[in-house]
Amino acid sequence: WHDGVKALALAAALVLCLARPEAAGRALRFDLSPLVGDADLVVEVWAEPPAYTGLPLIRLDRLQPDVKLPAGSRVTARVDGPRGAPILKGPSGAARLSRLEGGSWQGSITIRKSGSLTLDRLGTRAHWQVEALIDQKPVLTLTQPVRIDPRGRLDIAFQASDDYGLSDAFVRIRPVRVPEGLRGHEVFETPIALETGADADGARRGFVDVADHPLTGLDVTVEV
Repeated sequence: WHDGVKALALAAALVLCLARPEAAGRALRFDLSPLVGDADLVVEVWAEPPAYTGLPLIRLDRLQPDVKLPAGSRVTARVDGPRGAPILKGPSGAARLSRLEGGSWQGSITIRKSGSLTLDRLGTRAHWQVEALIDQKPVLTLTQPVRIDPRGRLDIAFQASDDYGLSDAFVRIRPVRVPEGLRGHEVFETPIALETGADADGARRGFVDVADHPLTGLDVTVEV
């Protein structure tokens, strides 16, 4: 009420809301934040992708409203200038920003699905339409049948790829008919080194020494 012109504009907007409800949205776009003591807002928003992606921090630009983020990304907003707490709203939840030393406000939410991301303080101060990128399963195919090489090793040639990269792979061997002494312990898994033997197409080759394997001499199934 210290600003008579803005108070008059607010009163007129309220009258307009009653007379023409369809115009209420446009009428209430006045910036009322100076009435409560807010200074000009300085907004910084960034997203921290999940560790499995290996991606760096992603800065969100208010001039680019469409953004793609891996599902599980942690979005943080830091705001300078308001006297009260802004609210960060996302498709999976909302958070009221907490006050930091020095007068800034900061809060975070996790993006789990696609939708609208907004920063509100007496109205929308920033808005993005977020597409949440769901982690895809690795794609793996054998490029030749698994066989025994002349040195008595399993020779395994396969092709593997993933949208964010592979962390590990292994060979799983189990007997077709489980011997009595192995019941409950019949599955054997051996890691395959992924850092060697991969070309640009994701083709890899691994060898597993089975000369002294507990299942040597039995019919087995082999999976990568």
